[in-house]
Amino acid sequence: MKKIIQLSALIVLLPLLGLAQGQSINKLFNKYNKVIGFELETGDSDINFDLESDNDFTGFLNDISSFSMLSFEKEKGQKDDLASFKTKLDKLIVKYGFESMIDIQSDGSFRLLTKKDKNGNTTDYLMITEGDEDASFILASADRKS
Repeated sequence: MKKIIQLSALIVLLPLLGLAQGQSINKLFNKYNKVIGFELETGDSDINFDLESDNDFTGFLNDISSFSMLSFEKEKGQKDDLASFKTKLDKLIVKYGFESMIDIQSDGSFRLLTKKDKNGNTTDYLMITEGDEDASFILASADRKS
């Protein structure tokens, strides 16, 4: 089940892995990158998908600007550090108004959250996966033009 959740997560966000960023959450990612067990990968993108559609997700892909992926290996890190990170991340999720799209809790967990601007356009996708051996946190952000 864990493998299916992680594979599904990668398929859902594969187009986003090379592309997104978020400010306060990225600061948290950067802070925990210095903690044993955590590893951060980031990137910016000038890729233009140039997809024709009025769909919000397609618009997000066209406007995507950067990404951040924070991974945690449970064998290398301390479970208290992971718990502390998740508590702080959950507070930011609430503070910045992320809404849950998918939340699966079974033999691990998979959460997909979105944040929208005042016009209802999605500006951020946050994917959180956790299994027995590791956890991943991926933030993809877009510079949406209103």
